Amino acid sequence: MSNKVVILGAGISGLSCAYFLKKKGFDVCILEKEKTVGGVIQTYTEKGYICENGPNTVILGKPELRSLIADLGLTEQMIFPSAAAKNRYILRHKKLLKIPSKPNDFFSTRSLSIFGKIRILFEPFIAPLPNGADQTVAEFTTRRFGKEVYKNFINPFVAGIYAGDAATLSTRYGFKLLYELEQTHKSIIKGFLAIAKERKEKKQTQSIFSFPEGMRQLTISLEKELKNNIYCHSTVSAITYSENEYCISYTQNGEEKNIKTQKVISTIPAYALAESIQTLCLITSEKLKQLEYVPIVSLHLGYKKEQVKNTARGFGVLAPAHENTPLLGILFNSRIFKHVAPEGKELFTLMIGGARLPLLTKLPDEDLLRLATSEFEKIMNVKGSPDFIHFARWKKAIPQYTMEYGEINAAIENFEQTHQGFYIAGSCTHGISVPDCVENAWLTAQKILI
Repeated sequence: MSNKVVILGAGISGLSCAYFLKKKGFDVCILEKEKTVGGVIQTYTEKGYICENGPNTVILGKPELRSLIADLGLTEQMIFPSAAAKNRYILRHKKLLKIPSKPNDFFSTRSLSIFGKIRILFEPFIAPLPNGADQTVAEFTTRRFGKEVYKNFINPFVAGIYAGDAATLSTRYGFKLLYELEQTHKSIIKGFLAIAKERKEKKQTQSIFSFPEGMRQLTISLEKELKNNIYCHSTVSAITYSENEYCISYTQNGEEKNIKTQKVISTIPAYALAESIQTLCLITSEKLKQLEYVPIVSLHLGYKKEQVKNTARGFGVLAPAHENTPLLGILFNSRIFKHVAPEGKELFTLMIGGARLPLLTKLPDEDLLRLATSEFEKIMNVKGSPDFIHFARWKKAIPQYTMEYGEINAAIENFEQTHQGFYIAGSCTHGISVPDCVENAWLTAQKILI
């Protein structure tokens, strides 16, 4: 059997898959539509500002990511935030209100009424869902914690992760940890306490991190290891199967080409894969088309420190839907990592759009800038105009694991069972975060190594 593996997409999932397999002696070929690698991990630098157009920070938790970073020789280059970055805020009447960081803090926070606080005490006594059942994140968290916790904390939290709508997202697939804690411990609070105890005993720490040149250092390092295996400007048009081989038709720099292999790993978005596998399996193709992706605009703004009168230290602020703001949230980039802004300057990222306000992402730069900065200036008490502005627009940014995702996931699993040697990975399966993607890439590689 040939050891050639063709990987579709050179984002973090595709690069990681290729790296894991190449180390084991496989002949990997990565086809990438864009002119550069990295997928949504894109770092933009200008005037001393380091802007993340995609994931701003990554949690160092899963062993596959830790191992990958160590293997690439990047461990010593990792930059961790100050303790103040643990502070997170929600928006309330255009003011920053600190999110409780410990269970006991929920009983002193001003963001919950006395009834909302008492309701939390009932959480350990709420019966779990029957095994295999599912609820939206809104239904799940309201059932367990009450309406106030959902409205003031979970709703903006979901917008911060998925830029999504908690009333449509699946708990089972979109927030697997919450679902599994309820099934295993019969209580979210008991489950988190058990996790904290285990981490303490094992002396495990979890922290966000970055690199001196931004998150692109991770994908650039992978690119260096795989430079002879990556083919950019390569757009896959169709995939067919005959005589025990997959034939991948693609166009590279205007030239039509074909490549044959017995092993294919797709890490491209669901909508792109759907177009390519119509002749292989129309049913799976149609299901993949149903996976929704929401649009997002990341607006990076740089100011002199003295212009920003609100000096709250922390990670950033999330906006609940009932605040009626055009912003999903604000990241305090230079208050998380000092190196991302020049001396005496501050860098902030305004998140706009998502499932909540998708039409805002269609506004011209000038109109969107005026709307967003007006709101930002009120919240952070800013005087004067920014000296740095950068837009990052994503028409289809984050896949939404809605209540229909179970059917999509079943279609993916059935496809893999009936199409031997073809694997579907990436953010459209098993999680959207960078650690999730790296873990899934490792697991996918293991399937080929068996």
